[in-house]
Amino acid sequence: MDSYFREFLADIPDSGLGEDRICDVFVQRVYDDPSKATSFKWGVSIMRFKGNDLEEARTLATFTNYKLALDFGKKVKEAFEKKGYETYLKGEVGE
Repeated sequence: MDSYFREFLADIPDSGLGEDRICDVFVQRVYDDPSKATSFKWGVSIMRFKGNDLEEARTLATFTNYKLALDFGKKVKEAFEKKGYETYLKGEVGE
């Protein structure tokens, strides 16, 4: 996971000075089969905005373990904050 995370960090664009840049980080269930409520993984996704415009939305990783997904979500949040984004951790974070 560390090498993946290092590669991911290199791809985060700087927020730019004076720009209203927001990143929402979601930790939530990703269902393998929507008809089976017990068949899911934990996904970590981002939605990146510039003002009111959506610039990027994607799922970064999925995990079978909630704790790993939450830890990864927190690292993603910290990474975006370091790049100057106003960042929020959302979804099923249990905190």
